[in-house]
Amino acid sequence: MKKIITAFLCCVTCLICLGQKIKRVEYFIDNDPGVGKGKNISIAQNDTVLINTTLQMPNLVQGVHVLYVRAANDNGWGLTENYPFTVTDTAGSPAIINAEYFFDNDPGAAKATTLNINAADTVRQKLALSTGSLSDGMHTLYVRTQSSSGKWSLTENALFYVTGFSKDAPKLNAAEYFVDVDPGPGKAKKISLSGSADTIRETINIKVPAGLDTAANHYLCIRVRNVDGAWSLYELDTFKVKASAAFSNIDLYASLDGDHASLNWSTPTINANGVYELEKSANGIDFEAIGKMIAVPQHKSYHATDAKLLRQFNYYRVKYTDAFGNSSYSNSSQVYVSNKNSDAFVVFPNPAKAVVNLHFASNKATLMVNIFDAGGRNVKTVIVPVSETISLNVSALAAGNYLLHVSDGERVATTKLVKQ
Repeated sequence: MKKIITAFLCCVTCLICLGQKIKRVEYFIDNDPGVGKGKNISIAQNDTVLINTTLQMPNLVQGVHVLYVRAANDNGWGLTENYPFTVTDTAGSPAIINAEYFFDNDPGAAKATTLNINAADTVRQKLALSTGSLSDGMHTLYVRTQSSSGKWSLTENALFYVTGFSKDAPKLNAAEYFVDVDPGPGKAKKISLSGSADTIRETINIKVPAGLDTAANHYLCIRVRNVDGAWSLYELDTFKVKASAAFSNIDLYASLDGDHASLNWSTPTINANGVYELEKSANGIDFEAIGKMIAVPQHKSYHATDAKLLRQFNYYRVKYTDAFGNSSYSNSSQVYVSNKNSDAFVVFPNPAKAVVNLHFASNKATLMVNIFDAGGRNVKTVIVPVSETISLNVSALAAGNYLLHVSDGERVATTKLVKQ
């Protein structure tokens, strides 16, 4: 049996130099032969490459496999993107003759809403499903099919959010982005747009802040706002920063100490005859200097404070310049200052590794917090007393994207949560 995959792929280079075009794309199945040793995909060089092609898979056994794709520019190769798929022998398999769907609660096989499909071995159809009876908030769509032998399949599900959208929905007129930590809607780095529209397609150069850890994956997050002032959830993608010779492993830790920020940094080696410059940002992208300190011989650890705190997030980093004018940066570290009068809902850090903190302005006694995975499954539910800052342990969650849903019985807030 000849096996092929029709693949539609989108490759975006996530390397340190902006504005460079993707020059090569390769793929492999299941096992990585090594960077540059995969099977080449012919492309036209561009900043973003959309690929619609057919890949032959003549030797794969039946079962689940993973297609991996990566792209390269002049700086090297980016991270791999993966696409799981299943190989089956359809010879003699019964055709799909019926399909049905339901929202949230399963009425039972053959008792859900029927989908109008054309019987075939594989069914690909675009259908409009009415959500008119659903309340605003998060829901799950389930679909299953029936074969000509009368057997029903397992359900496939997709998570979605009802926001009262209509054909007269307000146009989009603003966009912003941030890296790794969300400073809050309207407080990230502004993206210049050419005008308002129902759909925005823009090609932009993203400014990557200096000092990002070269050993870790980072998250580029983008969201949009409509003309009524409502911000969307953010969409994200991962990228990695290529190591630079100027990166000197300065380790900065910022913490809130009463009414000021306590800033401590250290270096693995003694940096003498140089200057440390403390920089601050409100959005994690645009930094400005707030103080200087001369490097002291025999010292590896330093301390400073900042009493001029911004409401919500304060981002810090340290820039070191040696006697020859060469500069390097620390990691970025942040502190959060709450404002009960204006911060209705804030989640930090996001992405999170073990603990995520949230602030939800409410006059109720308790909150219900639900966390849903990408498949719509509720993976964590807790009821907690309302306090200035609520901490949730998410260390048991697998790395990935989740929806964090908070309610006090009257007000509801939802945001995307990334677990590292």
